[in-house]
Amino acid sequence: MNTIDRLSRNINDVNKVLFEKYGEKNILVVSTQLSLQDLFKWILPFLNVDKAKDSHIILSQLKKYSTVYPSFDITNFRNLTDKQIQWADYIVFPFTYIPISQLFYQRIYDIAPLCKICYSVDYNFMQMPDYINKSIYLKQDEVRDDIFRNILYSDIVFFWNEKLLEAIKKYAEQFAKDNEIDFDTDFVFLPLFIDADSIIENVDYSEEEPIYVDSIKKTIKNISQTK
Repeated sequence: MNTIDRLSRNINDVNKVLFEKYGEKNILVVSTQLSLQDLFKWILPFLNVDKAKDSHIILSQLKKYSTVYPSFDITNFRNLTDKQIQWADYIVFPFTYIPISQLFYQRIYDIAPLCKICYSVDYNFMQMPDYINKSIYLKQDEVRDDIFRNILYSDIVFFWNEKLLEAIKKYAEQFAKDNEIDFDTDFVFLPLFIDADSIIENVDYSEEEPIYVDSIKKTIKNISQTK
């Protein structure tokens, strides 16, 4: 808990300084969560981006991880200030079911016409298995429509997996065609900030004899048989 408190204070202290500075690229990341994925996506880059003097990253806030629908309270987005928007060259929204394209995108363009709006897609929301709690929402046509509009009305969409990018792009192209929406969003593969050596340091892994796992079910079955 002390580490989290220090990180939160660090974020607030850095934000106060950086909002008075302008790099070549100013990136505002909205509502970062305390999750493993966001650690590699945004928190580690935030802590290391000062090495790249031409860029600045600000995390608007650090939130407790939530699995509840909607995954982000709408107040998290309403708390964006005009000053934050004016500072940013890029504003990155997390994956959310909230129709932020209708509620917030235009406000950003009105305040900062040159700002690029970015949206993140973390998983294939079109193919969620029933045992995932979120699937009950993601199978609703209205929810899917809101997500696709969040995608298509943004300037850039980030993906952390190339296969995921390819799959969602096909769905988005069809949605754009069916709803007569211009498809000019950039789909970008953005690798996670991971050091491979650190990841495998505590794992029984050999480059000479790597173990291939072709499915989650097979992994679970193998584990259960060893007990």
